[in-house]
Amino acid sequence: MVDGASAYPDRFSGYVAGTALVGVREDNKKLIQLLEKDNKLDPSKGYVRDPVLKVFTGWALEKTEDVKAPLFDQDGLFPGPTINLWHYRDARLPLKKM
Repeated sequence: MVDGASAYPDRFSGYVAGTALVGVREDNKKLIQLLEKDNKLDPSKGYVRDPVLKVFTGWALEKTEDVKAPLFDQDGLFPGPTINLWHYRDARLPLKKM
């Protein structure tokens, strides 16, 4: 397991006991302000502190260059008409070959 949090000790605390989460250090003012920004404008949006731990938490991810994303079959995800999903073309994906 890669310990992504230890690569940024100025941003994150260690792992929250018994979880794969890390805490955001309170002295990391820039990141705290960024996390609080949307929630201050609209309390229904943005990030909030963990109600038990009273800190921001998250997963420490490490970008890898050698792992490729799996192929994506957009038509296979939504093969037929549905009443609760809107089938749309994602412009970022390659066009399906005919």
